[in-house]
Amino acid sequence: MVDYKIFAGSSHLELAQKISNKLGTPLNEVTLKKFSCGETYIKFEETFRGKDVFLIQTCRTGMMNEDLIELFLMANAARESFAEKVHVILPYFAYSRQDKIHGAREGISAKLFADLLVRSGIDHIITVQLHA
Repeated sequence: MVDYKIFAGSSHLELAQKISNKLGTPLNEVTLKKFSCGETYIKFEETFRGKDVFLIQTCRTGMMNEDLIELFLMANAARESFAEKVHVILPYFAYSRQDKIHGAREGISAKLFADLLVRSGIDHIITVQLHA
């Protein structure tokens, strides 16, 4: 019996399908759409109460911030839907090159991004590409 569910964001369905095929577990259904004003809408189409949830999302060139908002909304919806744990497969860790202050009036964007991941309800992150 599989005690986890795998969902894909819109950024790289091919990668998500390959991971799910390798695990022998189908991708689960999630509705991802945009309202006419540009806001992102997320709805999981099945229950996963008490199960681990894996979210697969990448950060596409030119669409990184949209992909991240989608990830934050998916993670938050998973947490609010009583997932036991929320795991994210995020091959490229966005904002990792902004990991320290080099001059006046700069923020540490990598720290803010990490805080947002945690705040959105993510328990674990699997990544491969770190700047440092």
